[in-house]
Amino acid sequence: MILNEAAWNRDVAIGREDGFRRAREKSGVEESRAAFGMRGDKSGDPFDGRFAIEIAHDLDGVEKDWARLETDGLLTPFQTQAWLFPFYRELAPRLKAKPLFVLVRDRADGAPMMLLPLCARRIYGVNVVQFADLGVSDYNAPILAKNFDPAPAQWRRLWRRILAALGLGGVLRFKNMPRRIAGRSNPFTRDRHFSAPMEIASWGVELPASAAAYRTQFLSRKFAKDIAKKTRRAARAGEVEFAPARTPDDRRLAFDLLARQRQERCDEMGRGNSLASPAYRRFYEAVAVESEAGLARLFLLKVGGEAVGAMLALERGAAFHVIMATFEGGAWKSCSLGNVLTLAAIEHCIGEGLGFYDLTIGNEDYKKRFGAAPAQLHCALRPLTPAHAPLASALAFAFAARGFLGRWIGWIKRGNSRHGSEADSLCDLPSSAPRPRAEQGPRS
Repeated sequence: MILNEAAWNRDVAIGREDGFRRAREKSGVEESRAAFGMRGDKSGDPFDGRFAIEIAHDLDGVEKDWARLETDGLLTPFQTQAWLFPFYRELAPRLKAKPLFVLVRDRADGAPMMLLPLCARRIYGVNVVQFADLGVSDYNAPILAKNFDPAPAQWRRLWRRILAALGLGGVLRFKNMPRRIAGRSNPFTRDRHFSAPMEIASWGVELPASAAAYRTQFLSRKFAKDIAKKTRRAARAGEVEFAPARTPDDRRLAFDLLARQRQERCDEMGRGNSLASPAYRRFYEAVAVESEAGLARLFLLKVGGEAVGAMLALERGAAFHVIMATFEGGAWKSCSLGNVLTLAAIEHCIGEGLGFYDLTIGNEDYKKRFGAAPAQLHCALRPLTPAHAPLASALAFAFAARGFLGRWIGWIKRGNSRHGSEADSLCDLPSSAPRPRAEQGPRS
């Protein structure tokens, strides 16, 4: 379909006439179940009385439980405190997004079992509840305790209790949800009546033990030969080095270079740059330059001591997640520095003993050339109450129309011959209220 928002919800469309006809025919709890997109279940399962649900609106109310879950539980790097505390303190207030947290706790010992880091904001005059994203988080998911693994029917009943505890009107919009969280099935993606697959995927490579094995197993001969040729061409100006920015001064240098190169490339392509927004730049600076948590890593690609490229990534466990990568143009264009930078980063990760190189969200063709495989993401757009179903339908159409218009304008500016190229991976589409990346298109 042309309108992606409609495609995302083709199996769970808010405005399905037959679905809401059945919902209107039901009453009480059954009506709510149908509108929320969860099938009704009747059960005397002890699970239902085991957990307490708490709602909080500030970080102080969840900080200790969050830290416990982050240490012992299952989450993506985009739900860590190092990523989301700057989100809530720097970015969310500037975009008028209010913090909202759902904590599920074991009644027996008070242990946290699940945390949902959310936010609420007005979009087109509608109250929208969403994950803490606003265009910066590639993966949105709950934080789960290792011993919290409800069966699908149990999860549906718990979710209905969560909605009742929230007590909010408006629309729920969840996007970029991975099917698995640190190897565990994501409860939000289990029920096709609640979420639907997105057209955009995330891409990553399971890394072998050596750089030589990676080149042999994942790169075509032609592509490997081309990168080697371009690396030799760059090396005419001096030694090619992929260098971590370890000190505060080095991190500042790397970030400023990344911001400058990104702006130059976006200007060249006629596309908007999220780092040009003071709110977004402040968020990334807090995460990448000022934080000592060790989650965000900055790197420089140097040739003969001159910094010609930069990369921002998140490193957690044995995985390396690329956030942004930039490089010089001009006289350096013949060296394909984007490919040189990516291969250098992958070989750095192999040397550090990391097991997964994550190129994150976006269906750019260049990812396949580096041996990356896709992983499906899910989304959901739902009314928070049956009364808000018409608003949800209208909002779905508005998002779809906006996404289509943005892609059409971008296609006109760039020309369709460049669509899906490596160059397309360098910038976001502009937006005064930035869209999640699934709408923005490729990101650097």
